[in-house]
Amino acid sequence: LGAAVLSFEFFMKAWERLAEQQQYLKPFINIGLTHAMVYYNYMQIVLPTPLQCVS
Repeated sequence: LGAAVLSFEFFMKAWERLAEQQQYLKPFINIGLTHAMVYYNYMQIVLPTPLQCVS
């Protein structure tokens, strides 16, 4: 499950690069990234960090 967060971050960075490279897609990509960021922030709240698992 820990790799899920890293994979999601990789996906978001790839979309950010795509938005910069393909300016005509930027408005559509930004809408998707807005929704992805909401989900990403939710994952940060719900998924425990490794330090929380140890204590």
